[in-house]
Amino acid sequence: MFYNIIRKRFRLNIWSECYVKKIGEKIKELRKSQDVTQEKLADYLNISYQAVSKWENGLALPDLSLIPALSNFFGVTSDYLLDISLDKKRVK
Repeated sequence: MFYNIIRKRFRLNIWSECYVKKIGEKIKELRKSQDVTQEKLADYLNISYQAVSKWENGLALPDLSLIPALSNFFGVTSDYLLDISLDKKRVK
């Protein structure tokens, strides 16, 4: 029921719901593995800690302009953060 309310409120489809959860989980995993608080990450990105919380709880996505800063902060590539992999079957 909770996700139905969110889906209607934010007009999310099934794909975007999965993506919102996935990137939020990835950010939370990276943040916790590096022993960083939501507040510290938010300060680095010049945003509120509530925004980070929304990402991690699957309620929102980070702004596209923050992806390079997030990648830099965690020391990972943008591809890793966004869970983008090159499918060798598609490469010709």
